[in-house]
Amino acid sequence: NRRLIVPFSAPTTAQPRPLQSTPPAHHYRADDGTFVPGVTSVLKVIAKSNLIEWANQLGLHGIEYRPHLDSLARAGTLLHAKIEAELRGKRGPDESGYTGEQQRQAFAAFFHWSAWSRTHRLRALALEQPYVSTIHGYGGTIDCIAELDGEPLILDWKSSSRVYSSHLLQVAAYQRLVRENRGLS
Repeated sequence: NRRLIVPFSAPTTAQPRPLQSTPPAHHYRADDGTFVPGVTSVLKVIAKSNLIEWANQLGLHGIEYRPHLDSLARAGTLLHAKIEAELRGKRGPDESGYTGEQQRQAFAAFFHWSAWSRTHRLRALALEQPYVSTIHGYGGTIDCIAELDGEPLILDWKSSSRVYSSHLLQVAAYQRLVRENRGLS
């Protein structure tokens, strides 16, 4: 039984893919024209045991996981739009494309965000700003770079009931993007 051992540096016969004019979903274009994955795409490789347990509980209650998750994601999208409109001093988003339950969930989360934001001096420096790291080969769109009570920081809106390790990793990756692109810590 013979095995072929190929060294790591062996050249490949595969041809490089031509540059695409539009990026795949959740990808960003680097300065050299290549597409790099987004932070959230990269973080999808991390097992999230809490989601498995959550999906199992839904199933035990007769709730289909995917439609329920999609509905929660829509509520989160509406929440993002409401916060962004508030910070831009604009009228709130059109909610007609959302179910009553999605509107209720977004309103409840927005209520908590509003109560929190009133207890601080919050000045948005950049909203929904995409960045690419040419050093590390990834990109991301940061919800908000702000001064909070005079201190610079990165804010990422989450509509979940807890902070998960993937949330912390996402913000850490965003911090690298900000340092590389804006020189801020």
